[in-house]
Amino acid sequence: SCVIVLFVVALLECVGLMWVKKDAFEGFKTAVFEATGVTIGKTLTIMWKFVDPLLLLVLCVMSLLSFDLMKAKESKPYPDGTGYLPEWSIFLGWMLALSPLVAGIVMACCLWRRSKDSEASIAVAPEVI
Repeated sequence: SCVIVLFVVALLECVGLMWVKKDAFEGFKTAVFEATGVTIGKTLTIMWKFVDPLLLLVLCVMSLLSFDLMKAKESKPYPDGTGYLPEWSIFLGWMLALSPLVAGIVMACCLWRRSKDSEASIAVAPEVI
C-alpha cells in the first residue's frame, strides 16, 4: 500500500542521518538546540540509530506482505457482495504507490553519478583561479 513509501523514506532518513553521514547528525543536534533550546540526549540518539530503523524495516516487510488490502480477488458485484474490483486494480494500485519511491531512487542514482563524474573531472583537471 502507499504507506510503504513513507516507511522507506523514514528508514532512509534514519540510516542516512545516523549511519551514512555522521557529521550531519552533529549539525542536526546543534540546529535543534539553537531552535528549541533542547539537547538531544543519548536515549533519543539510540532510538534513532538502532530502534527506529529496525522498526521501520519490520513495517516495510509487513506492508509488502499485505498485497491485496481491498480484497479485489474475492470481491463480488452487487447485490451478492459489496462491489466488484478487477484484479488489475491491485497491480495499478501498487504501481501508483511505488512510483514515488522508484522516482526517488532514480533521481538519487542520477545525482550520485553526477557527483562522482564531477569529482573525477576535478581530479583530472583542477580549475585554476
